[in-house]
This record gives sequence, structure tokens and C-alpha cells, in this order.
Amino acid sequence: MPRKTLEELNEGMVTEEAVLDNLGNVVLREGVELTRTLILALKNRGVTSISAGSGGEEDPEQAGLSKQEKTRMHRQVDEKVDQMFAGHKNRLMRELAEAAKRYLKRKIK
Repeated sequence: MPRKTLEELNEGMVTEEAVLDNLGNVVLREGVELTRTLILALKNRGVTSISAGSGGEEDPEQAGLSKQEKTRMHRQVDEKVDQMFAGHKNRLMRELAEAAKRYLKRKIK
């Protein structure tokens, strides 16, 4: 996977593998949709490049879902992600939760 410098990243790109800081700590997991805030946080952690792409792959098993089924699945995504991030109140974690929701909802076709 080709790496991109932070300057080459755009909002909406998705990490293609876990992002590690200089100490080897996981900063972002694979599949996280990038926001300006997350890109800035990477820079602040000393990260200089990552593997990221457009992330627009479609799951063929979900093709042709009804509008009602998509709405139900979107609600489930909101509920599950909210549960996962329930104890986190800082801005970065809220951004990460919202990015996770957008990423997962895009997978529902």
C-alpha cells in the first residue's frame, strides 16, 4: 500500500491499516475516516505518513436493501458506536465516533 504524507491527506479518506506513532502506539485503527481534526492530531503525535485511500468499496451482500432496512441499519450503527464511545467526552473521541458512524453508514448500500 502506498503511503501518503499528511499534506496529501484529505477529509473523507479512510485509513488502510492501523496508524502508529513514533513509540509504536496505535493512534488510529484501520478503516477510520479522516477528518481535519484527526489529521491534525496525527501531526501532533509525530506521524508523518500513513496508508489511506478513498474507502469507497461496496459490500456486495448489502446491494439492493430497501430504504426501510437501510434506515434500520443506520440506527443500529448510531446505537452501537454511541455505546462504544459512551465514556469518552473529549472532542477528539467525539470526532472519532462521528467518523466511525459515517464510515460504517457508507458501507450500507
